[in-house]
Amino acid sequence: MKFLLLLCLLSSFYLEAATWKDSPYVEVNKLYPFDDGLAFYTSYKDENVALCDSGKRFYLPLTDKNYEIKASALLAAFMAKKKILIRYDPEQPKSCAAVVNRFLVAD
Repeated sequence: MKFLLLLCLLSSFYLEAATWKDSPYVEVNKLYPFDDGLAFYTSYKDENVALCDSGKRFYLPLTDKNYEIKASALLAAFMAKKKILIRYDPEQPKSCAAVVNRFLVAD
């Protein structure tokens, strides 16, 4: 019985982790710092989560864990014209800009 409960718990964690969506590596076209965080515009779009700018607006919330590090890395990628891979929850509520969980900077 304990084994079955443990298996159910582990599978629920796996299913939760599987909800992340990755973009392809994309260019960051614009940065837009605002009171709630750092918005950025990309060549990638997802109109299912981002309502503004044809689905091309994403953002890092100011309340995000490690916001300063993420915002600095995003700014550096933008200035160096490096592409990034965006990871976000495709089931988040629709808003003007989709919240990004993390990203990878291409070498």
